[in-house]
This record gives sequence, C-alpha cells and structure tokens, in this order.
Amino acid sequence: MDRLSLQSSLGIVIPHPCRYRNTSLPNSRHQGFRVHERNTRLKASGGESSDFKKPFWVRDLEQDAPYDEDAARVLKGTNGDPKKVRENIRREQRTKLEDIFQGRTGESVPVRVYFREVDPFDLWVWFEFYSPPSESDKELFSETLRSWFVVGKLGGYNSSNLQVARNCEDDISYFEYDFEDPDENKLESFFHEMSDVEFQEDCARFRLDMGTADEMALDCLINMLSSFSEEYLGIKKLFIGGENQDWEVPKQIDGEQDQLKGLMDFAAYAKARQAGGSSDGDVKTGQKLKIGDNTYTVEDIPPPS
Repeated sequence: MDRLSLQSSLGIVIPHPCRYRNTSLPNSRHQGFRVHERNTRLKASGGESSDFKKPFWVRDLEQDAPYDEDAARVLKGTNGDPKKVRENIRREQRTKLEDIFQGRTGESVPVRVYFREVDPFDLWVWFEFYSPPSESDKELFSETLRSWFVVGKLGGYNSSNLQVARNCEDDISYFEYDFEDPDENKLESFFHEMSDVEFQEDCARFRLDMGTADEMALDCLINMLSSFSEEYLGIKKLFIGGENQDWEVPKQIDGEQDQLKGLMDFAAYAKARQAGGSSDGDVKTGQKLKIGDNTYTVEDIPPPS
C-alpha cells in the first residue's frame, strides 16, 4: 500500500519522508558540545559569562541587596550562582532555627520579688541578675520591658474592663463582648512615661510614671519577668519601688515635685470619689490633669452611682 492509500484509509496526513531530509535537527552530541563550551567559559571567567542567565529570583535578590542585609548575606561569595545562593539560604535557615530552638539559658529558681515604698508617679524598679548580662541580653531585656510599657501606654492595664475574665468560667465560645462603654464610671488607664533601662554590673533599673494605670500592670510585669528569667536571663531579685544606697537616683527639681504631688492628690481624689468617700489630698475645684492628649478636671470625675 502506497503512502497516499494509507493516508486516505487512516484519515491522517503522513508527511513525505524527503521533506525534512536536509533539515539540520539538534542532537544529543550537538547539545553536549554547547554545554561543555558554556561551562568552559564560566570557569575561565571565574563564574561569570555573558551567556550565563541568572534565574529571576537571583536577580531580585541582587536588586534588594543594597537595602536588605539578609539578601546581601546570602549572595556573598556566590557570583550569582543559583546553586551557591541556595546553599547560603539553607545555611541561614539552619542558623535561625538553631537560635529559635536553643536550649533554656535562664534559671529555674523563681524570682524573689520585694515591694518597698511605692510612688506610682515616680516608681523605680530594680533588678539583680545572677551574673552580668551580655550586650545581647541587655538588648533583649530592654525590648521586653518596652513591650510591657507599650501595652500600658495604650491602656491595656485597666481592671475596670475585664469582661472576659469576670463573665466567663470555662468556655468563652460565642461570648458576647460589649463593645460599647461597659462602665460609664470607669477612668481611662494609661502609662505616662518610662525611662531607658540602665545597667550597672549585675544590676539594672528603670523609672516609671504609671499615670492612671491600675496596679494589675505590676502583676503582669512580675508574671512576664518570671518566665523571662526562666527562659533567657536569670533574675535573682526584683524590687518594686524604693531606692538603693549604692546607686542613687536623680533628684526631682521642686517644680516637678509639686507637679507630681498635684497629680497624686488628683488621683487620690478620683479614687475616693468613685468609692463614695473623701480624699486626703488638697484638690481644688477646676484643677486639671493632662493624660496623653486629653485634659480632665475634678468635675469630670463621675460621682459614685
């Protein structure tokens, strides 16, 4: 059967065998020669060649390298070779995982907590470590305390709005949270300011103005530092308030002392008025208290219901 008969019987088009007789088709030998030639040029140029095309993700890393330390680190010493870049990426990943899952470096002994004279508007918090902290320990400890302060700065330590804790026993599924004002008589609760953490050998300290925040902030601080001491940096003693004779605190000028006294009198009056009693502080009608961007007067404090 000739080609045309077979083509008509099968219903397909069979190309003429001579049509591609003179066509130059690539073969494995030709491809192998091109690969060998490219590798030779790469070795001669130290890994760089005009014919060498980098993957798009390598080019993206090279563009980000001037601004991204991680990208620059994985590209270092690779000359854009994707294989070497992948090896560096895997090495970086292993290093970070080891840092994350490193063993505990703290102390299993509980932190001993002592309360001394507490002035919420001029509160000094003192720490004694088991050994002098390293620079990385200092940075981690300071950032932990700043995180605690940010929560207070945003009003997180407010015991007058603990709806979930007070209304749920075991299961909080489908709890109906009252996002309106749950307590019209409650005061806002904000930290005012916190100093930088200071270190001296195996001790540290910082100053805090608690503002109108509740004492529950100190409970949260103690709970947080207990875990921090066990996991990272061992804290031997924690002192709330007071002063240390061997590490004097900066003295407040008279104007600042008068202002602090006025704020303390105002806070005492507020708590007494909410409780239905009287205040020992000398608070005058129209006295103002500035909290953040808001200014309050004595008359703004709601009477007890």
